[in-house]
Amino acid sequence: MVHVSEKKDFIRWFLHHYELQQKEAAFLLTYLLYNEPLLENVHFVEQIPNSNRAIIISATGVEQPAFRFLKNKRIGHDVESAYFDMKTFPSDDVYMGLYYKDRPACPRFAAVMEGIPMRKQDLVQDQLVGLFAEMILDRALLDFQVSELHKQIDEALANYDQKRFEELVLQLEQLKREYI
Repeated sequence: MVHVSEKKDFIRWFLHHYELQQKEAAFLLTYLLYNEPLLENVHFVEQIPNSNRAIIISATGVEQPAFRFLKNKRIGHDVESAYFDMKTFPSDDVYMGLYYKDRPACPRFAAVMEGIPMRKQDLVQDQLVGLFAEMILDRALLDFQVSELHKQIDEALANYDQKRFEELVLQLEQLKREYI
């Protein structure tokens, strides 16, 4: 978790070094500087998640939207909506993406950037996908082993090798009992 003082330092640095595409966004960032409880719930992220609340603010010189406020899958373009929402719901998390030149190489941004917590639904979905992939791999391995045993059985039959044939048939039956 990034401390509020680090977030304040970053916002001050950002406002001092960059001109914003939408000037009103500077007001919102300045408001955050003086509202520590609210700033505790602001998370600077590399990419805006599919979350309940997110804000995009861009400096001049980058190919990103000037300002976007995303709430419950709705997109707003005015800073006032974001301001009033943050003032009305101060305890809700806000994911903020600030876009400016050389951001990927900026150590100041890296210092305040936070990961996006996965929702429980995402974790369950990832586990199900992993389990499904494991089942597919297990089935592919079984199919390969059965195919190889069939080839070896055919070879034993072609060579009239009854002992080898019986060993392979027992292996095949055991494999089928374990997996089928």
